[in-house]
Amino acid sequence: MNSHLIGVVPPTLVTLLLMLAVWRTPALHPYLRRLANAMGGLLAAQILLGIVTFRLRLQVEPLTVAHHTLGATLLAVLVSFTVFAWRDRRAATGSA
Repeated sequence: MNSHLIGVVPPTLVTLLLMLAVWRTPALHPYLRRLANAMGGLLAAQILLGIVTFRLRLQVEPLTVAHHTLGATLLAVLVSFTVFAWRDRRAATGSA
């Protein structure tokens, strides 16, 4: 459990930095902004569910499953953000 608690710090910080970068970038596709906002909401919910699951000592299985499912959803949003950002950048530079 301690390795999980230590291991979540770097991805959480990187996700927060990505959200900050999105908010500070003026000329960004609106879809990327929506994905970043979804990312923030999912991250907050993931942290909340993780704390509740930890406090209940993993005894409530639906909470543990919801924590895992939310983590997978957050990963999917991050992958979607990466793909759309890559496509947006290629479209902006005119690359094929």
